[in-house]
Parts: sequence; structure tokens; C-alpha cells
Amino acid sequence: MATGIYINKKTAKARRVGATPNAPKEKDWVLLSDDTNLGILKIRELAAQKKAVSDASAITWE
Repeated sequence: MATGIYINKKTAKARRVGATPNAPKEKDWVLLSDDTNLGILKIRELAAQKKAVSDASAITWE
């Protein structure tokens, strides 16, 4: 796993990972972007474009 912004497909939670050892290992987490500086609005926009979750507007920080 890499650094970046991860989204949990089941819970619609976002996690910012700045160091590879902190990357989530569970299969429900997907890497949305390698840019760790994204804000929540951009994260929701990217998640909607990539269809990462069913309702991107529900994404919040973990």
C-alpha cells in the first residue's frame, strides 16, 4: 500500500495516510488518490467520479 487518501467502501470514511506502514490493510479500503493534501470536497468529487462509494456526499473523515 502507498501513501495517499483511502476510502472505506462500506463506511464511506476517508483516511489520510502519510506513511506507508499506516496504510489500511483491510480489503474494504481503496486508494483514492496519492495526494495527501486533498480536502473533503475534492475527495467526494473524486469518489463520485471513480464510483468508489454509493453516496460520495456521505464521505467523512475517519
